[in-house]
Amino acid sequence: MKYYRSQEYYDSGSWRGTKRIDGGGALMNQGIHGVDLLLYLAGEIKSVYAMSKTLVRNIEVEDTLSAVVEYKSGALGVIQATTSVYPGYPRRLDINGENGSIVLDETSIVRWDIQNGNGHDDVVLMPSYTNGASTPTAISNDGHVRQISDTIRCIKNGESPLSGLADGRRAVDVILAIYRSAEEGRRIEL
Repeated sequence: MKYYRSQEYYDSGSWRGTKRIDGGGALMNQGIHGVDLLLYLAGEIKSVYAMSKTLVRNIEVEDTLSAVVEYKSGALGVIQATTSVYPGYPRRLDINGENGSIVLDETSIVRWDIQNGNGHDDVVLMPSYTNGASTPTAISNDGHVRQISDTIRCIKNGESPLSGLADGRRAVDVILAIYRSAEEGRRIEL
């Protein structure tokens, strides 16, 4: 996630860029949805090793972070989060393996290259038109609307939500482990 947030953005709310109220910087505030999606698509993370810095903005949390992650499957990956890259780019998720690669910009599949597959006739490839890479107000609220609608449905029908507390907590736990790794300068097992 290589977003751009100006100093004015952080100055516009006393909670922005704070550890106590915002919970963290680029990764916790803007990057958590990407971490959640990554966990859903790539599986559980076994360990993390991270470095973070506040390079550009006058805030108490990171505006730039990189982490190497090891998945329980044995795969390796990289998580990057920044709000200091001008002009800002859509969040990109690359999943690569010996049998193919899939690339998402925000939530849109933009590449689908699967070896020995029967094409991608059932996959819709399209650019991501709206995103908050440069402008926070451009972030779609569709996901929030769907989640609230699901919550209402569950309350009315006495059902369990499509995405429960444990699902959301997984992304938070990974981010907290990444922050701990950056603070302690060592690999952290989850």
